[in-house]
Order: sequence, then structure tokens, then C-alpha cells
Amino acid sequence: MFTRPTLMKTCSWRQSDTSADPTFRDTWTGVFEPGCKYGEVSEANSVQPAQPDGQLPRQKPDEVTIRISRLTLLGVLLLAVCVAVPAVAQPILFGWLGAVPIALAVWILRVRTRVSESGLEVRNMRGSRHISWNDIKGLTFPKHRSARAELRDGGAVTLPAVAITDIHKISPLSGGRIPDLSAAAHE
Repeated sequence: MFTRPTLMKTCSWRQSDTSADPTFRDTWTGVFEPGCKYGEVSEANSVQPAQPDGQLPRQKPDEVTIRISRLTLLGVLLLAVCVAVPAVAQPILFGWLGAVPIALAVWILRVRTRVSESGLEVRNMRGSRHISWNDIKGLTFPKHRSARAELRDGGAVTLPAVAITDIHKISPLSGGRIPDLSAAAHE
């Protein structure tokens, strides 16, 4: 016998013309009622109204975190499976290979660059460092490598996981210090 799942049940709401309270429509039965039996739906006041053009209002983010895609952990998982065969067959000779996928997974999960209005926070395997926008002379994007922040004192700091395609995320938070070249090219 088929039973209806209760966890997947959804409800939708509509504003009735006669009252200020919204009524909810049970999507399984199609009945409009004051509440929803199988799940809670947020109040109508908490739903943001659409703008005249039909889009929700956008808020400027206070900070953006740029990190290595978590999808790369699938490659690490594949490497772990490949390494497991010789490590199990000859643990004395190849047992150390099990540390390689673990180290790669920790590296992928740890490194990131956080961009905020106060500057950049760079986190790598050794630690983290905050760099103010006033200390940055510019950004360089070496071929096939992560971006580098050129500092006013002549040094450079590698920005993990930052590529030229991330410049549109960095530019608004830099306060005009880092121009968005892709937006300027479209104009």
C-alpha cells in the first residue's frame, strides 16, 4: 500500500482578499487552510517582496571567501582508492602512501582567501595573515598559478585559490583599489 511521505511535504501560501492572514495550500490535497499539517511554512511577513522588475533585492556582501572547490575531494578519494591497493598489499613498503590523500584533503579544506572591506585574510597550511588594502600595491596573476598580492614594501603574498576569474568578487570590496577589468571591457 502506498503511503504519503510526510517529510517531503511542501506547502504554498496565498494572501486571501478577506483577511490579513495568509492561507496555506496543502500541495497534496489542494485544500487552502490556515496552516499546514505536515510542515511549517514561514510567515508571510518574512518573505521578501519582489522588486518591480521581478527580482529580489540584492545585498552587498560584507566579505567573500574564495576557496578550492570541494569537488576536488572526489579526486582525492580516487587517489586514496588507488593508493590503498599497494598499501594493503605491501604495508611495510607502501604504507606511507596513505598519508598523501589525507594531506591533500587537509590542504584543500584549509587554504582560502577571505576578501573584506578591511583587506585580505590569507590562510594556508602554515597559518593565516591579514593584509590591509593600504598595504597592497596591486594584484598579479601568474600563468597557471594562484594570484599574488604585491605589497608596497616590495614583498608579495600568494593568494590561495584566487584566479583572474575571481576579480569581480574582489573589486567591489576593495573600495575601487582593484579595478574590475571584465566589467570595464563589457562597457
